[in-house]
Amino acid sequence: MTSAAPRSADAVVVGGGTIGGWCAWFLREAGLSDVVLVERRTLGAGASPRAAGMVRAQGGTEAAVRLGLFSRDFYAAQQDRFGIDSGFVAQGYFMPCFTDREVDDARDRIAMQQRLGLDVRWVGPDELDDLNPSMARGMTMGGSYAPGDGYIDPPRNVLAYTAALFTSGVRVLEHAAFTGLLRAGDQLTGVATTAGEISTERVVLTGGPTLAA
Repeated sequence: MTSAAPRSADAVVVGGGTIGGWCAWFLREAGLSDVVLVERRTLGAGASPRAAGMVRAQGGTEAAVRLGLFSRDFYAAQQDRFGIDSGFVAQGYFMPCFTDREVDDARDRIAMQQRLGLDVRWVGPDELDDLNPSMARGMTMGGSYAPGDGYIDPPRNVLAYTAALFTSGVRVLEHAAFTGLLRAGDQLTGVATTAGEISTERVVLTGGPTLAA
């Protein structure tokens, strides 16, 4: 951790939540030698430790399915890779349908997902009810089910990416708010923070929906 903004970096990541934390680690993994993460409070101080933690590959587009499969594999392999993990549990994940249109869409989606290698199948309404005893019976028309989908433990995830950041050499600048991008014409030249300016050609903004303000 550093208390003053470095003068320059290969890349700056703004935001110390799940997306920003793991993004900074992946940038180091990709070969950038000097990565700085800027967080206006502390790592994991926002929504990340309070999230639902769902991890599923049942996306509606090919890109979402591929990203979901990658994410599942990444979380499942963390213990061997880091000596700590985000608490991923592959308990299975249902996506119920309540209308004829949703049934048709789900069957098309399943076909696409299976083509991409996802272990997913259609379950009828009776089987869905049997496998979900906490739900009132007869509420759905069936749905899709992927046994490899599941969830992580959000607070443990913050611990995992914090450990990964510091062991990888990412420089973490806490209590430093992002205040704007620096430009020379149309060229990005750096970021401005309350701890000082950082010269860089690469910036990843992951500070959430209020960052634009």
